[in-house]
Amino acid sequence: MNAGAQIIATLLKRIFRSYPMMMLRYNTLPPFIHPQWISSPGEKNYLEPLTNCMSLVHMISAGVSGGSKLFWRNVRQECDRLCEEHTTFDKWQLLAATQALLMYMLMRLAEGETEHNNFDIPLLSAMMIMLNGLRSSLGCQASGFVDHDANWKDWIFEESRQRLGLLLRIISMVVIIEPTAMCHMRAGLILAPLPARKALWEASDEEKWTLERNRDVGNKSEFGLTDDGELVSLDLYVERSDETPYPEQLESAKLLPRSSTNWEEWCSGMDGFGAIVMLAASLPR
Repeated sequence: MNAGAQIIATLLKRIFRSYPMMMLRYNTLPPFIHPQWISSPGEKNYLEPLTNCMSLVHMISAGVSGGSKLFWRNVRQECDRLCEEHTTFDKWQLLAATQALLMYMLMRLAEGETEHNNFDIPLLSAMMIMLNGLRSSLGCQASGFVDHDANWKDWIFEESRQRLGLLLRIISMVVIIEPTAMCHMRAGLILAPLPARKALWEASDEEKWTLERNRDVGNKSEFGLTDDGELVSLDLYVERSDETPYPEQLESAKLLPRSSTNWEEWCSGMDGFGAIVMLAASLPR
């Protein structure tokens, strides 16, 4: 990398390192984990991987002697447990497990290799298993675009999955991680679809979410980042599955004539995800 790209990569890594710290604060979460998952009352067994992750993060933050060794030993056990039990998980459990594994990956990236965390292959293997499970459970829904008629709960799931996938892709611009090879991106794009507006993501209940969603009716609300760093509105999406790959002649149909979108206007409606998308746009390809 040249000096400018190295600075951008360093800034991205600093943002990645901040995500585990967010879990230590009251009522704050990284921008790929929806706040409703943690704050809403009721039985939520599907969140067990995430609650375990939060407990482990709090444990290592206490700074006790031998804490790092104990933390990574528990992470390794959690990876093994998730791999053993994943066939019994529904899509929500698979998503929560993948989010937890991503958090461990970010902590591994922040620490660098140590004698306690040197098990990258089991960690990445667990991530691949969860992603494969998600893809299998969703079938043709694995396209990555949110149904405009989806209810709030379904929207939270799909938007969370989109954000997780985007973060994996952005991380892969800084370090090599194999799971991103599973994501098929349309010709001319490096990131798509981009996250939904902050007002939608942070809506505290379904009524507020519906109100914000109605404001998007008739407006282009899905965006992508092109390989030349341009922000564009996406007007057309052709679904793809491994069983029905795109014919070559459809490659040009994946994007209608592109309409440039104002970066400042887009960022004004974004949460913390906006910063890493803009930094990713600045990295050379």
